[in-house]
Amino acid sequence: MTFTKKDIQYIITIAFSALVYAFGIESFVSSGNLFPGGFAGISRLVVMLVERQIGLVIPFGVIYWIMNFTVVLFIWNRIGHKFVLYSILWFSLSALFSIIINVPIVTQDMLLIAVFGGLINGFAIGLALRSNASSGGTDFIAIDLSVRLKRPTWNYLLGLNAFVLMLAGLAFGWDKALYSIIFQYVST
Repeated sequence: MTFTKKDIQYIITIAFSALVYAFGIESFVSSGNLFPGGFAGISRLVVMLVERQIGLVIPFGVIYWIMNFTVVLFIWNRIGHKFVLYSILWFSLSALFSIIINVPIVTQDMLLIAVFGGLINGFAIGLALRSNASSGGTDFIAIDLSVRLKRPTWNYLLGLNAFVLMLAGLAFGWDKALYSIIFQYVST
């Protein structure tokens, strides 16, 4: 596998995108106790449940990275390697940045958190996609299933996101789940 000038541009954009994403997660999603779509939402749910149930604080980035890398182990030979490598870079940097950056809480207003957090999230993921990367996780699963089943599988991901939001609503209150829907809508 060779790397070109375009690859270097992609890598720089991916790194910037991961930093923007981590900023959005830490300054909006975490402060508002929101649940993004995909593995980020599942990771937030795990982090919050573990903290509430046993008092152990696990950084979002740790759970997010473990979940994403686990999927890579299963799909590595079925999806383009450069795409997977770029995606590994993106979710690894996102996880790392979310652990090491210390950002202030921007606002306490939940609607502003949902809307502007969603805009930042969508911008960051859009940059990653333009650079031939994805946030991994459920994107990898959807791509792999689409290829193997020869049909679109995005509706299954919508169902998974709805399930995560239902669990979040039951565990942490429906207001968080409903604001998370706004966040996800704005993000896409």
